[in-house]
Amino acid sequence: MRIYPIFGIAVVLLFLNGCGESSLSRAEKWWLTPPATATMVAFEKDGKWGFRDRAGNVTVSPRFDYAASFPGEGNILVHGRKEAVHVRLPAKPMGRVMQGGKWGYVDGQGKVVIQPRFDGTMDFYEDLTAVKVSGKWGFIDTSGAMVLPPAYDEASPFLLGVAHVREGARWYTIDKTGANTAEK
Repeated sequence: MRIYPIFGIAVVLLFLNGCGESSLSRAEKWWLTPPATATMVAFEKDGKWGFRDRAGNVTVSPRFDYAASFPGEGNILVHGRKEAVHVRLPAKPMGRVMQGGKWGYVDGQGKVVIQPRFDGTMDFYEDLTAVKVSGKWGFIDTSGAMVLPPAYDEASPFLLGVAHVREGARWYTIDKTGANTAEK
C-alpha cells in the first residue's frame, strides 16, 4: 500500500491552511497579498481597522470602523487614433477611513486630514476626487472643501484632468470646473 501521495497532499493542505493557531485573524491575513500598487495596506484586528506598510509593519494602529488601503498608482489606458498608451499616475498619500458610518481621509500617520462626513469616497489621484453626499456624487479638493456640488448619480475620481459622471442614463466626462468636455 502506497501512502506517499496521500501524505504529500496532507502536508500541502496543512501548509496552506496553517498548522495550528495563527497570530493573524482571517480578515487580517489578506494583507499578505495586498493590491499590487498599494503603499499602505488596510487590516482589521479585533473589529477595528488600521494600516501596515508593504513589509507588514503596523504604521497606524487599528482604531477605525473600516479602512481602504492607500492607493499607489492609477492605471489608465488612453486610446488614441492609432494606438493605446498605458499611463500610471501616482495617488495622493491619503487613506480612506470610516467612522460612525461616514467616510473621511487620513495621512500616513493616521491623522485625520478630512473629517469623516461622506456617504462614499474615492481615492485622490489629482487635486479633486468624487464623494457621495445624500445619494449624489460631487467633488472635493485635498483640504475637504466641496468644489463641485453633489449632482451626479455616479462619478469617478479625476484622472488626466477629467472625471466620468452619470446623470440618469447619460455618461459623459467633465473637467475640474464641472464643464462637459464634449461641449467645449
